[in-house]
Amino acid sequence: MRTERGIVVDGRGGPTTHLAPTALARMGGHVTQLHSQMSSVFHGLSPEPKRENVRELGRRVRSVGGDLGVAFDGDGDRVVFVDERGRWVEPEVIAALLHHGLSPPSRPLVASVDASQRCESRVPTVRSRVGSRYVSATMRRYKAVVGFEASSHFYLHRWGPNSDGILTACVVSHLLDQAKTSLGQLSRAFGPIVRDSELIEFSSRAEADRHFRWLLTGLDPVPERGMDGAIYHLPEGSVLLRRSNTQAAIRVTLESKSGRRLARLRRSWRRASGSVRGPAS
Repeated sequence: MRTERGIVVDGRGGPTTHLAPTALARMGGHVTQLHSQMSSVFHGLSPEPKRENVRELGRRVRSVGGDLGVAFDGDGDRVVFVDERGRWVEPEVIAALLHHGLSPPSRPLVASVDASQRCESRVPTVRSRVGSRYVSATMRRYKAVVGFEASSHFYLHRWGPNSDGILTACVVSHLLDQAKTSLGQLSRAFGPIVRDSELIEFSSRAEADRHFRWLLTGLDPVPERGMDGAIYHLPEGSVLLRRSNTQAAIRVTLESKSGRRLARLRRSWRRASGSVRGPAS
């Protein structure tokens, strides 16, 4: 693989701090580092690769005239991207690029159930439960080349079953060079993803399960069942209901095509669900 991109790398002081810049530079990339020293406390920053945590990376990309920026989580198995204007790039856009660049058209993209519903409009998509073992198993079942989770785990069958942030960053940069395009152009072509998420906590897993079942039977029409959740379709957009895998909680994710439509969706969802907390225990 080769690349000539100008890339700003933020390892946050974690294990990718030296490895990622070295790998990208050996490919020919013009690398600028942010937080270039190792730090056991990630320089006091959150190692969680989320939109709100890459603003400094975006500013650095703009200031040096870079082509893209990459940031890694605390152990390097997840990676997130900002485009040439320093703007967050949704993981769905990255997954579509990987699929188009690596996969035969006959093979589907595997996406976790919590990824954007817009995937289906851009790429043939098969849904999986959230979690690496479920994504990997679904990829094997459908002979998929690329899989991903909304949390920015990317799985590339050619190089093994596990997600590797450095590998993903290298492949993405190479594919951008091959396609002679930018992440900004790809994001605009993919279209907007406007989401809002709420975690509703309960005193026990049993109580969360009871309220989840109440939602599935109490809504009209009944939501479409997902792998480990349910999708409720309304005129303004979609509502994903999922029981948390790690907490006594239900996550409600609303998705629409614009902020205005999302606000209408939120009102429609409240009317449809009544009280999300359901009946008395």
